[in-house]
Amino acid sequence: MDIPDYRDWESESPGTVDEDYDDAKNRWKGKSLSDVEIMLKDQSIDLSSLLQDLKNMPRIPFIFYFPIVSKYMTSFTDFSFVYSRFEFFLDLQYLMRIVIHHLKTHDCAQLWESIHDLVNFLEANIDLLDEYKDGQFSDSLVDLARLTAEAD
Repeated sequence: MDIPDYRDWESESPGTVDEDYDDAKNRWKGKSLSDVEIMLKDQSIDLSSLLQDLKNMPRIPFIFYFPIVSKYMTSFTDFSFVYSRFEFFLDLQYLMRIVIHHLKTHDCAQLWESIHDLVNFLEANIDLLDEYKDGQFSDSLVDLARLTAEAD
């Protein structure tokens, strides 16, 4: 798949274009996967902005960039920098719904592999998330696992 071009960045709902969409477009448009790897490695974008950008991307850029972002998220060894671990999970659930929608309507096997890797990583490393110890994440992780199982 080629780097998404200007046509791929056209909003699917032009009447709903907002600042969040513009931020995502300005930050990601024209970036190669190696450009994104450098951006993620240098942590020039914080996690909350990263997830916000993904949620506001049109279909083709989302399909292009999600696998590398998922790979980046599965490299975490410390979640202490996460803006709000519970909000992080809620954002992941929202992203799961986007991925499942794309999977049902298009051939996006790479997205599916990325989601499986991400859910497996979270299940294996749930102890890294402080709120899990207080029971806040258990339902969210069960929901993510259920969504992936239903989509299989």
